[in-house]
Amino acid sequence: HYNSYNIDGQQTMVENIADNVGLELSFRAYRRNKRLSRLEDQQFFISYAHMWCEILGSGDEFLIHQEHAPVQARVQGAVSNNLYFHQAFSCNLNSKREKCSLW
Repeated sequence: HYNSYNIDGQQTMVENIADNVGLELSFRAYRRNKRLSRLEDQQFFISYAHMWCEILGSGDEFLIHQEHAPVQARVQGAVSNNLYFHQAFSCNLNSKREKCSLW
């Protein structure tokens, strides 16, 4: 849950939107003109999360007071709002948590 990260949503909003849009568009490009299995879709999202581990590492505490949310929140936020992620991992779409969609 994002509250445990003590994130200022107003301060990180632009980057949060960019993370959500970037994930959405990259997945659509990945799937374009391809018929892929659910396992391949899962691998896409696992690679997405792994990319953040490689890029930013574990020392992201300093980001809390900047325009970026901590890495864990960025990944969790983007995938939790992504319908394709929910389909790939058979997540419950009827959860009480609201989803954010820009389209």
